[in-house]
Amino acid sequence: MALASPKPHHNHRHNHNHHKHRLFREYIGADFKGVTFSDIPINPNVEEVHFILSFAIDYTTSDSNSSPQPTNGDFKAYWDTQNLSPSHVSSIKSSHPRVKVALSLGGDSIGEANQDVYFQPTSVKSWLRNAIYSVTQLVKTYHLDGIDIDYEHFNADPETFAECIGKLIFYLKQNKIISFASIAPYDDSVVQAHYLALWKKYGHLIDYVNFQFYAYQKGTTKTEFIAHYENQMSNYEGGKVLVSFSTDGSGDIPINPNVEEVHFILSFAIDYTTSDSNSSPQPTNGDFKAYWDTQNLSPSHVSSIKSSHPRVKVALSLGGDSIGEANQDVYFQPTSVKSWLRNAIYSITQLVKTYHLDGIDIDYEHFNADPETFAECIGKLIFYLKQNKIISFASIAPYDDSVVQAHYLALWKKYGHLIDYVNFQFYAYQKGTTKSEFIAHYENQMSNYEGGKVLVSFSTDGSGGLSPKHGFFEACKTLSHKGNLHGIFIWSADDSKQFNFRYEVQTQKFLAST
Repeated sequence: MALASPKPHHNHRHNHNHHKHRLFREYIGADFKGVTFSDIPINPNVEEVHFILSFAIDYTTSDSNSSPQPTNGDFKAYWDTQNLSPSHVSSIKSSHPRVKVALSLGGDSIGEANQDVYFQPTSVKSWLRNAIYSVTQLVKTYHLDGIDIDYEHFNADPETFAECIGKLIFYLKQNKIISFASIAPYDDSVVQAHYLALWKKYGHLIDYVNFQFYAYQKGTTKTEFIAHYENQMSNYEGGKVLVSFSTDGSGDIPINPNVEEVHFILSFAIDYTTSDSNSSPQPTNGDFKAYWDTQNLSPSHVSSIKSSHPRVKVALSLGGDSIGEANQDVYFQPTSVKSWLRNAIYSITQLVKTYHLDGIDIDYEHFNADPETFAECIGKLIFYLKQNKIISFASIAPYDDSVVQAHYLALWKKYGHLIDYVNFQFYAYQKGTTKSEFIAHYENQMSNYEGGKVLVSFSTDGSGGLSPKHGFFEACKTLSHKGNLHGIFIWSADDSKQFNFRYEVQTQKFLAST
């Protein structure tokens, strides 16, 4: 296939802002909820309406034996083709002459396991050849007008991305296959590096920047929003940067109504004093206080989320790894079983009642007491709280360390019948854990905590274990087929916020589909 070369771009761009172009754009078809074009009201006074079919992806489809694999530019339709077919496109366009329809390339994830979609060309030349052919076929089959670029993960450098996408847009426009093109970046350093490289060289070919302003944190103020907009106007200088919002409630942790149960665990309640300039925190023998972000996770916040989502339960976690600005280790350090238990029962009961909680989680990781003492204190605490209907569930959060396991297995041996979930910290294994190693670790812990509901887990801080990017959900799929998937535990929402809780969305979507 012979390609004419696009003219070099010298950053001389017309200022489009003198003309008020009243454009409405919306992505459609990604969530397979049966939405059709006719469901969306169209105001005849809006100058132009664009629907963007989401997504066309250059990956294979998945089956029971394999996960989706990249196809080097050979795009297929992954939107809801039943409700958004070629005839549906023709119908909406003939009924509404101001409607145009585009397809979006890439997207965030693919398949039941919500595997990340990567821009992963074998070479510029081969990717471009495949992309031109497959995208042209989709555009002609679906009677489309334009394309949108929405890759969010990259296994290629920014320059390669710029060459592939820039030359694709150039060819499709030059040959009148499309009449417009847009890009959909968001404020992430890797994402921006790729899209700004594309903009720098080929920005004159890009008609709209669908910047994902909804990827900023929830609660963004008007002043912050305008500042974000002005910043992106500067980044994509001279471009038509469109403002945006999301209808999925992005910004706080989204809750999928099809997931059977969702637990939020407040981290942490600690039996230590607070620190000051003169002294470091000291153990208080079971007198627990809230050390989580009580301003944003207050009793009223707990009541609100539970009333809005009846399947949500909220617990508190006892202990944790460290405390204070110096990250001082938190030790399980009772004066005696009897005195620790008396203080713990009283203080935890007060916290549970004040915060309208449903359960407790045990996450001590350092010990100045033997395993038998730990087992007696924690086991009897759980027994009392359950017997008196103060809590409805309890969990523990061990990890694969000889001292930690000695304490939790002593607890499990004597009081395991009172423990509902084992939130095993699989992310404490080394980074780069493979799927087969992960499954072996899981089977080992299932043997240790025999008869228990051992939850698989990953961390969103990138620390260790098997990550979603490297096959976590494929491993979960394998466990599910064996009947061994009891649930998924994530550490932690604090780290996930910067990613707009994308892994929480992925996890719940996966659980809802299994």
